[in-house]
Amino acid sequence: IKERDAALQRVNALSKEIGKVMKGGGSEEDVAAVKASVEEAKATASAASDSLDVVQSQVDGIIQSLPNLLSDDVPPGADDSSNVVISTHGDTSALPTSLGWSSENYTPRWHDTVLSEMGCYHPERSVSLSGARFSLLTGPGARPER
Repeated sequence: IKERDAALQRVNALSKEIGKVMKGGGSEEDVAAVKASVEEAKATASAASDSLDVVQSQVDGIIQSLPNLLSDDVPPGADDSSNVVISTHGDTSALPTSLGWSSENYTPRWHDTVLSEMGCYHPERSVSLSGARFSLLTGPGARPER
């Protein structure tokens, strides 16, 4: 890193020097010599940057190979059906009752499912327009965003 940064600083200093030599009436040979020094410093910076890229890719590979460590209080299990519920928030039976719905037929749904059914959210069109992690809201779903 130090070698690359030093070479880039040298490029900057020599680039300023080219202007001074040209303004000061230096010969073509003087200007060419400074330009050659700039190119040499650029090559040094590029080589150092390439070395850094190799080292960084090795470090990234090592980091990606490290597993996530689980907390000791996480019970072993084959899949998410083995998960243990530690706490919940709210009363799921209170919502349908407070809205006057029958709690027998009530099944909680995800917000994106509800919006899709209302025609306010279009995940497929969102992905085709802008790629992943983009939401396309229309109609009443877009109104709160305005």
